[in-house]
Amino acid sequence: MLLFERTQPVPGEEDAQLAKIFYLTFDGAVNPPNTLRILEQLEKLDVRATFFVEGHRIAGHERILRDMASAGHHIGNHSFHHPEFDKIPMEDCMEEIRSTDEALYAALGFRTRLVRPPCGILPEDRRRLLEQAGYRINLWSISVKDWLGPDAETVAERTLSLSSGNEVTAVFHDHLDTTADTVALVIPRLRDKGYELMPIPY
Repeated sequence: MLLFERTQPVPGEEDAQLAKIFYLTFDGAVNPPNTLRILEQLEKLDVRATFFVEGHRIAGHERILRDMASAGHHIGNHSFHHPEFDKIPMEDCMEEIRSTDEALYAALGFRTRLVRPPCGILPEDRRRLLEQAGYRINLWSISVKDWLGPDAETVAERTLSLSSGNEVTAVFHDHLDTTADTVALVIPRLRDKGYELMPIPY
């Protein structure tokens, strides 16, 4: 039964319905000099993103991580050695996350709840255990397959062709030589499509 008919939108509702969000994420950090080139492009374009960090890449790059966090980028946990979580015991999976968590805390002074399992593979029993420990699992809605290249323009166009709907989470890789140039090309075009770019919320 129709109890009422709403003829006027709730304030702000129309804007919310029209909002288009693009979560720009990078896996496998930290990889200088390419990570630094990406950060430079993000600063120029006034965009904050999310970097999922591998624990074994932290030592010696703490300053980059601190600068990354200070610039407003969000930091996530991408395991320590990047094993596929369906091929190792559950306790080893948890240790991969815990070890990276501790290394990030030592470098940054805070802990992140954001976790992205290597290759996006996470059996349900591991997911439950991580969530019970307070972590938030973050995968992606599109993979731009940037490792296929062959160049920044092609990856940018591939990203645009895959991006549709009001919310997109895209995964890039910060070790690739082409990623910084892809970022420089694709961000203005995503904005032209109406997307607001932001980091995954903590």
